[in-house]
Amino acid sequence: MIEERNAGRLLIVTWLRLKIVKSIPIHSARWIPFVDPILGEDNKFHLGGVAKDVYEGMKIFMDFNYHAVSQSDNIYGAKVNGTWNGMIGSMVENETDISGPYFIDEDRSLAVEFSDPVAFSQLTIVSGLISSNRDPFLILAVFSLPVWIALFVTTLAISAVACLIYQLLPAREKRAKMETYSKYLWAFHTGLIGKAEKTNYLLISKLVRGPTILWQAERIKRAHAIKYLGIYIDEKMNWNTHLKAQSTRATQLYHNLLKIAGKSWGVPLIHRRTLYKTVTERVLAHGAVTWCLEPTVRIARKLSTIQRPFLLAISGAYRTTSTAALQVILGIPPLHLQLQREARGTALFRLRLPLSTNVSDIDPSEIEEKAIGWSTHPSEHLSPTQISLDDGGNINTGLRIYTDGLKTERGVGAAFCVLSDVNITHRWSTRLSLRNTVFQAEILALLKAVEHAVSLPTQQLTILVDNQASINSAANPKNHNSIARKIFKLLHSHPHIRASWIKAHVGYIGNEEADRLAKEAAETENFPETPLELPKSFIKTFLRQKMLATWQMAWDDGDTGRLIHSIIPKVSLHPINWTRNEVLFFTGHGPFPSFLHRFNLAETSFCSCGGIGTPIHYATVCLLTTSYHMAPPSQQHQPIWFRSVANNSTSRRKIHNLLHFLQRETSLFRPDPN
Repeated sequence: MIEERNAGRLLIVTWLRLKIVKSIPIHSARWIPFVDPILGEDNKFHLGGVAKDVYEGMKIFMDFNYHAVSQSDNIYGAKVNGTWNGMIGSMVENETDISGPYFIDEDRSLAVEFSDPVAFSQLTIVSGLISSNRDPFLILAVFSLPVWIALFVTTLAISAVACLIYQLLPAREKRAKMETYSKYLWAFHTGLIGKAEKTNYLLISKLVRGPTILWQAERIKRAHAIKYLGIYIDEKMNWNTHLKAQSTRATQLYHNLLKIAGKSWGVPLIHRRTLYKTVTERVLAHGAVTWCLEPTVRIARKLSTIQRPFLLAISGAYRTTSTAALQVILGIPPLHLQLQREARGTALFRLRLPLSTNVSDIDPSEIEEKAIGWSTHPSEHLSPTQISLDDGGNINTGLRIYTDGLKTERGVGAAFCVLSDVNITHRWSTRLSLRNTVFQAEILALLKAVEHAVSLPTQQLTILVDNQASINSAANPKNHNSIARKIFKLLHSHPHIRASWIKAHVGYIGNEEADRLAKEAAETENFPETPLELPKSFIKTFLRQKMLATWQMAWDDGDTGRLIHSIIPKVSLHPINWTRNEVLFFTGHGPFPSFLHRFNLAETSFCSCGGIGTPIHYATVCLLTTSYHMAPPSQQHQPIWFRSVANNSTSRRKIHNLLHFLQRETSLFRPDPN
């Protein structure tokens, strides 16, 4: 696998061996021993002497051809009446590119761009000065005419083949195929000029020794991983190199976090969590759709290792605390699940790729697409009298259309009714999928009401809507909703139609009737249904619930953090908002002899009072902490006791003060070993 920027080079390596650069004219005059002109058998002038050796060396090093032009009158160059003659004059007029050797004086130095001394003499070889009034098409002279013709014909042929393929492809595949074609056509052109030392190739194979690839007689180096758009693609396609790079970046972010947040000082816990969610998690999520759509166990384990230091820094917990417990306490899901959720969203929204059938049966073509740009010319707006956000309940004469949309547990409904004075002359309602939102129902009802109003004889009428979001969307020519744009165009072309907000459920006959029709449609299973695209909010909710279900299953089946599981049995994306002292108490990983002895940090697990130094001991029966005691539970009711204490703010405050006392009076609670 070759880096994309150099992909076109290997495809045209043989073709590039043609002589594509023109022969450079070099101007010289007889000057023994520097220039010894020789008339060849072809009756052409050839160089000899020291100059020939210099030009031959330049030819090999810079890879160009040249031909000699003789200056028969030996005029090297002088400025006469403001015009240069001789060899310098030919360079100024762009007839030759290089001339010499000859001496450079002050005047001549103003007419040359580059000079190079010949051996140790004062003679130099010079190139002409680039003038601002040169032919603008001179750059085309870098390639000969046959080469330009070959480039044009090749591009034309590739374009013709691509257009033919494009016409034969199914519509869904056209966009992806044309993007691929454009990339490789760009690689073809940009790859004409390149260097082998800047090119690497990636071999995805089980072979230990890769093939030898040559480019202009130079060997292309093999890379074990290539960085493309910030993502490392390795030869084994296991993303190990990328995870190592992400781990390095995460370590840097972690050390930066420690500079502003210590165990018991610095920014509050809630702000630390915000920094993690908005900075660290965003950095780690880069390109997740590529490598974390279906994370393996190894990737999940590596991401957990990356996430753990941040959980400890945010909570201030002891480093022996369970990662799973900290995730539940802080409301931060496992990193691989969070990245997988975002990868799935990107696959559906941006790439329009379906997920695996065991995850979802959602067809990306059914998802609502965001409309962009202006729906009409920017100078075109609705009349100021067409839209009103004031309560239109006092409008009780003339033709009025009331709309409504609602959602129940059984379905979604949209409806409108037409009132002429106090008589209902027309009713319309429809049912939507449970996947659709209330806003979609409201905006659809408004669209159908406007379409019905357009079909009526031209007269002043008002559409009364109890949803301000629908009215605001319809009045915005840059709204991203396609239905709102249709409403805007209809209202703009029919200025006699007005839309006004109305207060809901206050007894207006039309509004109550529209509400009844919408509810009837929503709760009637065999009611005619109008298909609408799935909103992004539904997809996001679905992916979030899918992630929470997977997280909940892992939390229930885990073997660590069981005490926290008895207190917080259900996972959530909202933090529990415990202080550091409360985290130490409920996890049991804190300044308690029973914990410290388990990790060989204390010689005994007993308290100075003679009991085992557990968190519940200090909170209920220890003689040294009577000021902080609470009613002790029985052995079998300890999980319930912990849960009740955690849910009571007064008890948690007492626990916080207890831990502060334990940390301040450490020597009091540890018995003297002597």
